[in-house]
Amino acid sequence: MNTTEKTTVNSASTITLEPLNSIYTEQVSRLSVDKDQLVFVGSMNDILANVTPHVHPHLVIEQKIVVGFFLIDTHYPQHHSFAAPKSVGVRAFFIDKSHQGKGIGQRTMLALPDYVKDHYPKASDIYLTVNCENSQGYRCYINTLFEDTGELYMGGGAGPQHVMRRNLICTR
Repeated sequence: MNTTEKTTVNSASTITLEPLNSIYTEQVSRLSVDKDQLVFVGSMNDILANVTPHVHPHLVIEQKIVVGFFLIDTHYPQHHSFAAPKSVGVRAFFIDKSHQGKGIGQRTMLALPDYVKDHYPKASDIYLTVNCENSQGYRCYINTLFEDTGELYMGGGAGPQHVMRRNLICTR
């Protein structure tokens, strides 16, 4: 993984995806979601506790402000039988509650395939799960060319989750 490269997407305003950098530590510590979303994502402390040598933290930045966060799990297939052997998993993706409703989530998901190809060039697919009760998240992924595999992941603490996949081979 190249830890210094960024991926920028131009739209109404520019978003940048980049690996977690210590200069953003204070901003990251202030990220949060609405109380009703906590069950799906967890707190920042909970999310950061999942960082390992195989689970990497990444930022969504708009105009030099951290507006979102996600983890990329390079060992996702080892823990999820539905994932292809050379895939990566996106975990704990969220946009800060004060920045939701502005299309940032959708722009992030549109930028994600190129970002993953740049940082994880051996990855064949991106997998993620979205809670069956999270219709807004589900629509975001479908609208950004993730496909619902038709499988349900039952291992989440908040109930069944749709398994979503985005192939990277066809978009190279």
